[in-house]
Amino acid sequence: MISFKRYLREKDMNIYISDKEIKGAKLLGIIDSNDYDGIVGISNEIQSKIFENICESLVVASKYDSNKKLIEMVKFKFKKYFKGTTEQLNNLKNDIDNKSFYNVSMKSGSYDSTSNVGSYYEQKYGLSKDAIMEIANTDDTYGSISIGKGEFVLGLFTNLTNKPGGEGGGDLLYGSKKVEVKVTGGRPVANKSGKIDGQAFIKRLNDMFKSDLVLPKTGNVSKKYIGKSGLLEYLKKELDPKKEMNNITDGKMTAKESVDKLANDFCTAAINADISDPVIVSAAATVLKEDIKSMDSTDLCKFILSIHTTVYIKMDKIDYFIFYTAKDKNSVYDRFFVWEAATNFKDIYKFIKSKSKTPPGWNARASYGFSF
Repeated sequence: MISFKRYLREKDMNIYISDKEIKGAKLLGIIDSNDYDGIVGISNEIQSKIFENICESLVVASKYDSNKKLIEMVKFKFKKYFKGTTEQLNNLKNDIDNKSFYNVSMKSGSYDSTSNVGSYYEQKYGLSKDAIMEIANTDDTYGSISIGKGEFVLGLFTNLTNKPGGEGGGDLLYGSKKVEVKVTGGRPVANKSGKIDGQAFIKRLNDMFKSDLVLPKTGNVSKKYIGKSGLLEYLKKELDPKKEMNNITDGKMTAKESVDKLANDFCTAAINADISDPVIVSAAATVLKEDIKSMDSTDLCKFILSIHTTVYIKMDKIDYFIFYTAKDKNSVYDRFFVWEAATNFKDIYKFIKSKSKTPPGWNARASYGFSF
């Protein structure tokens, strides 16, 4: 129960010391029902105190600690957009205390939206969904807490909670499970791997293959960076199953050994973290040899993104992803879907190949991010 200095019971215009009509509440006085300014003044004082208590309770209950900057930001949204009654505010406070929030289904493949979260709070508590939509597009740093778009509204207003910093990867928690929130362009770069730049794989592939590749249009050897079309053409030729069947050799190793080595070297170079993981490399190399014949350049990009994602899941121990489906970084982050992360490369590649749009363009500054 919240206690306030004064409480106005509107039906009899009596002022009480408690925020609820409970037996023993001390009567402070009576206000004239025609004293509009007095009524408004007391109501505003009470509402402001309720906002402050609710916002602090909400931030703390969501495991963002007692972050004053966050509390003030949320309080500002409440003041701007709250259209409900004192009773609805008290109901909200009670539900926060009981950890009763909007429930996001974490069933893999399920869709939801920030609009649904906003409508829930608007209908039940009188908080306009415009407040939720604005908070959903918050992208800021609050003390030691860095919050990306889409993330804060899920951690604050749903059954998900903030994952305290310093505990590895993931943005939010679903019980004890780690949840990573990704918006358009968000990259799977592992935090626990002694990471290198997410673009470093391009340099490694370039160093490995550029002397063997020619630019498709000019026929000249690439001196700057490899192109995905030239790389794809090279891989199709060198990983051709017929080469292995005919046992063509370069005089040093069998065709099978040559194919296996190239596939493994490529998958090792494509990893975007400073690690060596033979399990991931072996699984990816197997898929590459099986699928290279039917791959186009978009599939090759998705294949590399799948390697990055597999490393990310393994190193940061991610259990779930929530992907926002905004058209671009300037769009409102509203619709999202849930994916319970697979643990093996083949299933991860199958998911990304079927769900992801074309990754960003391939060049020396390539940044492989999600786009759904």
